[in-house]
Amino acid sequence: MAEKAKHTEIKGFVKGTLHCNCPDEVFADIDLRKNPYVSSYLPYSTRLLVGQRLLIYIVNLPDAASLPSLLPSMIGAGKRERDEKGLNRFRAVIVTPTKEDLEPIATELFDAISGRDDRIHLHVIDKKLVPDL
Repeated sequence: MAEKAKHTEIKGFVKGTLHCNCPDEVFADIDLRKNPYVSSYLPYSTRLLVGQRLLIYIVNLPDAASLPSLLPSMIGAGKRERDEKGLNRFRAVIVTPTKEDLEPIATELFDAISGRDDRIHLHVIDKKLVPDL
């Protein structure tokens, strides 16, 4: 039963909070990895792969101090993995208790990253809106 509840939470987060229009059937296959070894190549604390289509990296960030080095690395790693695996989309999710302060900085940094395309999305989310994945 815990697995079904986690599945429901993930689907609600992806469809509701991230506003993904993925069809329901893609949620039959969810690969969730928590706290992998984090390096400059894997700059996230949670990785979700939904239906072999949508890749999501989630990182908890209390403030903007590490954002200038983290975001380009996160976007680069996500784009590489998306392209190598032939996935449709990549979403970088920054979870923070200071969304109002961090979002404008993150958006400016994101807009300046070269090599981005329309299949890469940035979300800065208030910590209260993210389930305990």
